[in-house]
Amino acid sequence: MSGKCAAPFAPHVSPCAAPLAALIVCALLMLAPSFARADIEVRMPASEPRTFATSEWDGVEYITADDVSLIYSASLYWRPELQKMTLRLGDFHVKVTAENPNVVIEDRVIHLAAPVLFRAGHLQLPLDLVTNILPDLCPYPVIWRPEPRLLTVGAPGSVILDVTRNMLPNGIELIVRPSGPADFVTRELDGEIQLVFPGSRVLNEQVPLLEDDPFLLDAQWIQNVDTLTLVVAKTDSVIDYQVTREGRPERIVVRLSAVPLIKDPQSTSGTMRALTSPSGRTRQIGRVVIDAGHGGADMGYQNGAIIEKDITLDIAKRLGRVLEEEYGIAVAYTREGDEEVTAERRTEIANEAQGDLLISLHVNASTIPALRGTEVYVHSPGIGVSERIERIVEEATTRYRTEVVGGLLDQSLRMIPWDAVQTGYKKRSGEVARSIQRAFNEGEDLPTRGVKQGPIGVLAGADMPAVLVEFGFGSSRDDAKRLIEKTSRERLAEQVARAIREASSG
Repeated sequence: MSGKCAAPFAPHVSPCAAPLAALIVCALLMLAPSFARADIEVRMPASEPRTFATSEWDGVEYITADDVSLIYSASLYWRPELQKMTLRLGDFHVKVTAENPNVVIEDRVIHLAAPVLFRAGHLQLPLDLVTNILPDLCPYPVIWRPEPRLLTVGAPGSVILDVTRNMLPNGIELIVRPSGPADFVTRELDGEIQLVFPGSRVLNEQVPLLEDDPFLLDAQWIQNVDTLTLVVAKTDSVIDYQVTREGRPERIVVRLSAVPLIKDPQSTSGTMRALTSPSGRTRQIGRVVIDAGHGGADMGYQNGAIIEKDITLDIAKRLGRVLEEEYGIAVAYTREGDEEVTAERRTEIANEAQGDLLISLHVNASTIPALRGTEVYVHSPGIGVSERIERIVEEATTRYRTEVVGGLLDQSLRMIPWDAVQTGYKKRSGEVARSIQRAFNEGEDLPTRGVKQGPIGVLAGADMPAVLVEFGFGSSRDDAKRLIEKTSRERLAEQVARAIREASSG
């Protein structure tokens, strides 16, 4: 071997290839981030802290949409042919487009300082979108601290909508409205009442206060990463207070009183109270809530002279008159005019009226003209779901009859859909439905197709026995002819009223 050192290996590059190589290098440099990747730390519930890399493009810091999906537990829908992506975050759809600074969130358009990019095989979202805009869409608290580059994601919980204030004869009450069943604990510290909501956030932080309020010194929200706390400072005039859950939708009521209050040791959430001791399980029907289907812009089924919203309202009024005048049964209506009412609001009205029966009136339709006749429905959440609810209700009956307000609900109970309430009325609802079916059988206006079950939104949350009646098929020439006649509608109303009376006394 020669004593000379070997020259380092150098590939031969032809003069023609040099410009092409230079162009490739330049292109790669343009696609590469302009500085070394940086990290942000993300702390999420029940997991170890994680780091996610960010990159800088054109002087703006970005993070990939895939990483955002992991951080927020969001779903991504990518349309590569359009360079568009929809990010599903809770109840919100966030739509972005590559090379576009506009972000569409439901019906709002937000203009970012920098566009969304598609670089290095990934959709890149500006960090400002991820740390300042997306947190406001979450049903749980998300806090960004830029100095330590720390993003803290709280546990999923309830969204508190707002707080309202009502005067009482000897005090006041603060009404806290959560978006759904809310866990909380109540404690008293240094004369202040504190309601602590784990993993929650508030939409409207303003608490209505009055100058020189004789009962309330101050009330304010304190938002931490893992908890949201309502701090209520009372005056010396308050000698007693009470915190309860009431109604559906759930609300939490803080009462400050200058006189002693009657304490109810068995107060529970509206859901638990309805599950364990429903108010409408008695056979006596003293108040009926009549729901005329559709209304306003929601016309329902239409076919010539058949307009469902008008027919249901007419039968509802006739039914109400017969119940009140002939049988002495009180009546409440979910609508008394041509207005549009959501299914959720109809159920709320029924619960607020504390009815003993909810009956929803509709007109059926089919693509098969020969189909005709009445149908009576009771709510059923579906196979499998019903069994699970019945098991959980049984647990609730034994465990929550004596649970005081403020105790954290068991996770399985907290996640019960409100339609579990109808499980307790399944037998009674069936009795009323069969009574109505018999009345139709005895009448001559319309044949009956029997009692059926199915998931029915307007009945699902009713804290009382509930049925839905389909008054024939508007798509049937024979049924439509009957429904157009006022005398026939009157007879149908009388049949239903008589059936309700018989179900009440039988």
